[in-house]
Amino acid sequence: MAIPAFADPDDERRQTRVPAQEAIRAEPTKLVSPGISEEGSKPIGYLLKRVQHSLRLAMDEKLREYELSTPQYAALWALGREPGLSGAELARRCFVRPQTMSEILANLEGRKLVERKPHPVHRRVVEVRLTEAAVGLLGACEEDVRMIDERMLNGLNAQGRQGLCEGLIELRVGRLRRTAEGIAGALARGAGSVADIVGGNVHGSLSK
Repeated sequence: MAIPAFADPDDERRQTRVPAQEAIRAEPTKLVSPGISEEGSKPIGYLLKRVQHSLRLAMDEKLREYELSTPQYAALWALGREPGLSGAELARRCFVRPQTMSEILANLEGRKLVERKPHPVHRRVVEVRLTEAAVGLLGACEEDVRMIDERMLNGLNAQGRQGLCEGLIELRVGRLRRTAEGIAGALARGAGSVADIVGGNVHGSLSK
């Protein structure tokens, strides 16, 4: 291994001689791409975000062929399983703000993929349903999205896939359990109503 010139132990111009061992240590370290072991030491939130980001990029690229964005597909997918959702309910299903969902629905309605009509009983509630054109489009999209899922899970056998799904479900259930326990504790302390606590109006009630 060549010793860098700036750390030459035989350089007579130096007042203090540099041991060869220290000179070797001074050589810049080569960057190594992270492997599975290095990635496994990262926080779970970081790993989940990496997976979500990779999935989003793949879906964005494929859905672009259908002139859809991933949030638009998510809205169609949710309506395919729960016809008649309101805009607010749909926003919660798709993890976006109601204002964002209003824009998504306006775009889909402009393409004749959804229709909005007042609820037959509760007239102030507007239901959203897929059109026939959307049903056919959704079927084609779902097939491509399933292929993306399959590519992501390709390295796992049946047991590994089941373990992954169960682990993710447990993470979500555990979070919901802790949230419920936090709300119960806040109520016991007289921190306010459930609506106040969930809405964040009681400062720090869930963090105590």
